[in-house]
Amino acid sequence: MRAIVSQVNTSLINKVFAFSLNVVFNAGMEPDAFIAMDRELIDRLGGPAKVAELLGFEKKGGAQRVHNWKERGIPPAVKLAHPDVFLNQPMPAKQPGP
Repeated sequence: MRAIVSQVNTSLINKVFAFSLNVVFNAGMEPDAFIAMDRELIDRLGGPAKVAELLGFEKKGGAQRVHNWKERGIPPAVKLAHPDVFLNQPMPAKQPGP
């Protein structure tokens, strides 16, 4: 009986923990917001051709690949593989309105 209770408790803890992580990491931002941020980042870095060059992609197809990210978002694996390019990029200061 103790083994069954232990398995049930473990299963419940895993489900609650997974749900909590999902809530924490997905709270407050819609997928479109992440894509918009990625699009802006690609533009600030000089556009698809420049980003493709920074990543060492082949000339043929590299810029198109990066351009697709402006619609789909930059794959997380690419961001992690190139933290010097994608992570901790300063955002431009917003201009005060009239």
